[in-house]
Amino acid sequence: MAEKILFISPHTDDAELGCGGTMAKMAREGNDVYIAAFSKCEKSVPEGFAKDVLVKEMKEAAKALGIKGGNVMIFGYEVREFPEKRQEILEELFALNRKIRPVKVFVPCSSDLHQDHHTIYGEARRAFRESSIYGYEQPWNCLEFWGNAVMAISKEDLEKKVSAIACYKSQEFRNYSKGEVFESLARIRGLRANTEYAEAFEAIQIVER
Repeated sequence: MAEKILFISPHTDDAELGCGGTMAKMAREGNDVYIAAFSKCEKSVPEGFAKDVLVKEMKEAAKALGIKGGNVMIFGYEVREFPEKRQEILEELFALNRKIRPVKVFVPCSSDLHQDHHTIYGEARRAFRESSIYGYEQPWNCLEFWGNAVMAISKEDLEKKVSAIACYKSQEFRNYSKGEVFESLARIRGLRANTEYAEAFEAIQIVER
């Protein structure tokens, strides 16, 4: 049976970086996949790019992952100001829960050091108490990571993840945007599941019905 699954991305590319393979897998399996980003990151756009470039790139990335255009949502919170907007963000998350009623929710893991990421993690736990919640990893943001859940992905899923990340032309200067980084990490995580590729998650909360 198809499930409603919500991926929450503090900034436009976070979910793709952290769990793009799983996003592609869930969409490929016929689930109703949603993605919500909480910042357009206009202050972080490199010189030479339009201020709304990350919005366009995110929509292209979602398409590459097989996510329907109508299931892509982007909010306008400023980068690095999420803690000050905690209550407003919580209300947005409650609204998403009422609208979608997701079975599974994916958010940044609890050990993510970025203040915006940690705000989303904390408020999502409050808003989605009746959903299973998984925390995705971004090694460059985490001093430690409790990857106690592993989800196998196919080579096709990994390729879609790499293609989605490649849609972010404005972010190509970042060391972690290279496809080989994610292939290597997927191979390492795959060892845990005795499979070629996988993504690891922190099982924050599991709800079974």
